Amino acid sequence: MISRMDIEELFENSANELPMSTGYRLLCEDASNSVKENAKLKTIANTIKSTKLKYGTDYKNFDYWTKLGIKYPLEKYRNGIRNTTSSVAMFTYSTPKSVETSANSIIYVEIPDQIFGNRDYLNLTYAAKRAHYMCAIALLLKNENVEFIAKDSLYPDLLIDNEIRISFWNENIAKNRRFSPNIGNLRPTTIYKSQEYPEDVETPQFNQRFLRTWMEKRLKLEAENILRDKRDVRIALNLVKRFMENRNLVNLSDNVLLARVIRLIKQGEISDKQQILSVIRIIWKDLILWDTNEIEYLEVDETLEDEIEKEYKKHFEVNLVWDYWNITYSIGKFDIDRMKKELIATFPLLGDIYAFDSIFIEKIPIFSQFDNFVRLTVNPSETKHLLSLLGRDSVDDSDIVNGVLKFFIKMIYKTMPERFDYLGIHKIGESELKWSTTKVAQGFNGAQTFLIGFRVNNQWTNPLTIGPPAQNEEAKEFRALWKGVSELRKFADTRICECVVWSNEADEKVALQILQFILQKILSVPGEWLSWRNSSEKNLKSSTNQQQYESVTRAFADLSAILRSLKGIPLMITNVHGISPYIRATEPIFPSIYAAQSAKINNDHVVPEFGEKIPAFTPTVTVHIKLEYSGRWGQDIEAIRRLTSSFYIKIAEKLRDSKLIAVPTIDQIFVMKDGIVFKLVIVHDKVLNILEEKIEELRDSGATRIESSVEGMRLSAWKKRFVTEPLLQLQLQSFSTSHRIFGKTCQIFKKWLGAKLLSGYLDDIIIELLVVAAISKKGNIEAQSAWCAFTQTLHLLASHNWLTRPLIVDFGAKKFGEEERRKLEEDFVKMRPILPPMVLITEEDRVGSKFTKQNPCGIVLKRLVGLANESLKILEKNVVGECAIDLEASLISAIPDYRVYDAIIELETSAVVRRMGILERKNGAKRLPVVEFDPVDELIYQLNNQFSQHVFFFYNKYGGDKIAMKFKPIEEVPAKIGRCNLHKSISDSRILLNKSEIYENIRIIGDGIVSDIQVLRK
Repeated sequence: MISRMDIEELFENSANELPMSTGYRLLCEDASNSVKENAKLKTIANTIKSTKLKYGTDYKNFDYWTKLGIKYPLEKYRNGIRNTTSSVAMFTYSTPKSVETSANSIIYVEIPDQIFGNRDYLNLTYAAKRAHYMCAIALLLKNENVEFIAKDSLYPDLLIDNEIRISFWNENIAKNRRFSPNIGNLRPTTIYKSQEYPEDVETPQFNQRFLRTWMEKRLKLEAENILRDKRDVRIALNLVKRFMENRNLVNLSDNVLLARVIRLIKQGEISDKQQILSVIRIIWKDLILWDTNEIEYLEVDETLEDEIEKEYKKHFEVNLVWDYWNITYSIGKFDIDRMKKELIATFPLLGDIYAFDSIFIEKIPIFSQFDNFVRLTVNPSETKHLLSLLGRDSVDDSDIVNGVLKFFIKMIYKTMPERFDYLGIHKIGESELKWSTTKVAQGFNGAQTFLIGFRVNNQWTNPLTIGPPAQNEEAKEFRALWKGVSELRKFADTRICECVVWSNEADEKVALQILQFILQKILSVPGEWLSWRNSSEKNLKSSTNQQQYESVTRAFADLSAILRSLKGIPLMITNVHGISPYIRATEPIFPSIYAAQSAKINNDHVVPEFGEKIPAFTPTVTVHIKLEYSGRWGQDIEAIRRLTSSFYIKIAEKLRDSKLIAVPTIDQIFVMKDGIVFKLVIVHDKVLNILEEKIEELRDSGATRIESSVEGMRLSAWKKRFVTEPLLQLQLQSFSTSHRIFGKTCQIFKKWLGAKLLSGYLDDIIIELLVVAAISKKGNIEAQSAWCAFTQTLHLLASHNWLTRPLIVDFGAKKFGEEERRKLEEDFVKMRPILPPMVLITEEDRVGSKFTKQNPCGIVLKRLVGLANESLKILEKNVVGECAIDLEASLISAIPDYRVYDAIIELETSAVVRRMGILERKNGAKRLPVVEFDPVDELIYQLNNQFSQHVFFFYNKYGGDKIAMKFKPIEEVPAKIGRCNLHKSISDSRILLNKSEIYENIRIIGDGIVSDIQVLRK
């Protein structure tokens, strides 16, 4: 639920609303769908209005139209219609009472009064005669491409050329008051002869469906008339409608939205003098402030009697009434709650040019909007025991299905409201059914399937459902609801409460157990109706034990305290920064974070001998430290390096005094704490000053192309390694702390990249920035599960236009203003020809190329986008498909399709050191092992260094035993001495790439690592 405080806080900032700029207005006008009147609309309308037809039959005779080539559209209601009566038994066609057209390509045909009897509003008589009249018009237009179309199977329409809709109505059948929700206009025994019902039962749903056949027409034509001279209001309305459709709020984007806007106009809140953005904000606020606990009216001065209002509140969760028609009769409070969440998330961005696309243009897939899904298939044939309850206001299977669904959602809110923030329902299949006029409608009867999505909170996995105190009156209701499975539990605060215990520990399947309980114990229907479509990161076979990351955090904290308190070194340690992805839990740990143990020891650490088996992989956790200021370092960088090595030796001595294993080298210290190896690196700001001074000297001397000089490249590399990257890593660490799903999402994304053989083509910083951009994307409601965030990351990767737009990742303490964003976009356009294919701009990298300059290249980026799209299809199929998909097997553990590559380098099993071990590695190492030695990584580095001009190498960093090769397009080139390497002569003046030589060189370079090379394409 949306709290009043949240809404007040949102609107308190309205003084900071962005004004309507010229650019924003142009975006609005371009994005708004202008409706063009169909050229055939008037012609067809005139034909219907003027043509006299001679058709007549008993209204219960359905075969009459079959002989004329039309299949009666209400064939499935045959028995129900035969149980009706009418004072006018014969249907005789006569020309329409009126024919009106709408700019939205709709023709409204008013059926003449004489076709109906005095009480034809009862049961299915009106629907039956309406269908007869429609058949006559279908015959009239048989030379056109005519189909039946229906959102409500009882009241279908005609569709011409898939564009023009013809709707039929007659409002003189009865006064609207007749359709008040407390009145019964459907005798249940008409439909269900086998059931016993009271003579007069309320039929609120049937009544509202009946009213809609002419009230919807009144609403749309009145709206068209009111909006005719209000161009900016029409544009605003179209944009809001587009927003709702993009956010999968389709059930609110038509009549409901239109009615709210007309209501605002009639109340004087919207006028034709207001700008587009002002109108959009008014609509936004109106929808956010919608109080669903009260009845609201379309007309300013419209009211109903108190007793009738009570009936509306009793039967409908949301009430927006116009002349007894509840425009929101099929809408639940959960629909409004979800809509408000989306509106609140986007309200502050209205007026922001750079957020326009994400609000009004970008279509968000349903499967990326929720954290967990269940697929519910409601089979009416298994609900006969519910007919006594649901059959009172039902005419077909669809009504039974909707009744079951409504009750199911009601019970979800009653049994587990504390576990989620909101939910959404999406019907799988077409919202409107179309069928040929010569065939019987298919699809309305039988089982219907729905997708229920949950945006979860931290109570989702709670193993307990806690009820009221035992002595409370509500305890009886709680026990009755849970049908004897509740028990008394005493809590630490001495409370004794009713509880339902689902598990001994927190588990994502608890929610599934509750949903199954609702189906089986409360509704008494099969549990097989429900299919769990959640992807649990906790149960991933390749998932790293979370305790290992917690061990890293604890060990780092302890080591930091030790370093800061070290005494007896010339300069004290002032800053300790962990910049490793292991600290953020963003790097998958293969095989373990703990140091490998070895029996062979040499001078307190392991040194493998020649010919020895490749040592097990031991990762290190990088830590940057800074010393207190001193002016005695000098001006020579090499001297500073050697003096720093002396500091490493001294620090290592002091750490050994603290019973730690510490091994100094010339450029770092390796320290083992609690079985985890840390790599300590001293960072000198003095080095940066010296390098910058050298650049200034070059600039003063008049040198050009300083950036490409040795000094320029050295300064750039130093800044990237010791300034830009650490600052970004610290920001990522802060982001990881405030977003619990960040680390797990990065792990899934990295393993996905590995499974697609794209390890190494995206820098680790870029991978994490992509995840940050997806999680913190403005206008989106933040995901609460790693798989949902991973889906959003793939969607971002696949949908962003990398060629024409940079990706601005704005997550630091200082945010980019609109003017800064405009400048960044302008600079990007100017520099686009020399920028890499992928550009990610951050506060620390305003050009956006520091970490993407080398990779990915255009071809790899295109493949990356294509693979993201393929994976999104799998994720969608898992959610909406008939059978759940093992996402780990399909996306992370699947064997790649090597047929698309030119050759495969097979690796020795012993060389693949980053694979999950059979036995879990423990904290037991007594000496420092060989660290960060991955032969496959080293081989890939060498191969790229030697052959990257001619070959792409693809591999999986996390346990892949093959390297795939793809040659770049090969052409014959003129023979020159500089091109002879790796080429062969094909004539006196032409040479061609020699693939055999490349394969042989790979065997030589990979001796001991490469077992074989399979050539797939010669």
